[in-house]
Amino acid sequence: MNPVSCRLFHGPGAKQAALEAAEHLGRLLHEPFGDEGLKVDEAREFVSLLQAAPVGDELGVVIAGPLDHAAPKSTDALLKSVEEPPDCVYPLLWATDLGGVSLTIQSRCLPVWCPNAPPVDGDEQDELVETTARELLQTVLDDKLWLVPTLVGKVKGTPKHRGREAELVAEVVDAMSVMMSKPKVRALWSRVRVLATWPNPTPLEVMAAFLPEGDL
Repeated sequence: MNPVSCRLFHGPGAKQAALEAAEHLGRLLHEPFGDEGLKVDEAREFVSLLQAAPVGDELGVVIAGPLDHAAPKSTDALLKSVEEPPDCVYPLLWATDLGGVSLTIQSRCLPVWCPNAPPVDGDEQDELVETTARELLQTVLDDKLWLVPTLVGKVKGTPKHRGREAELVAEVVDAMSVMMSKPKVRALWSRVRVLATWPNPTPLEVMAAFLPEGDL
């Protein structure tokens, strides 16, 4: 089943975040469209790929951006496909400045803030966040809610990993996106989806999103 909302990555690390999300979700069907400003013919090819069935079982992914430098007619061509993506191919959009993206596109997407990419020696940091995200999701699905504060604390607990709660939430959203047929995942999404749009959630806000009301 397709992820529930088209994600619009924005910020200094937006393009890299879109590429990483494509790798997690499935297989990139084409080089990202629009690096020099999305043209109408590129937008039409983007839509055409969305309507095509990819070879194999993996979810197909197409990327376009930066949408803050796209021509209005180009973004208009994306609207219907972004609002109702097909089941087997998924769109990802990115922009450097969210304020430069048309409101009609913004209203159809889940915006995800992307700060500067971590330094080259950040592999260990990324692995910790990714592992913790998977553990956090499984913990909530298994109703082991008493472990949620400990897992969130793993990301904020050392200077090396402090302030990465937004990345933790983004990784959980990636993991959830291929599990949306499960009722528990859909219920959790209703609490997490707003948090995923915040650029700098606090540890307490992250815990609140993953715990039913009254359990914090």
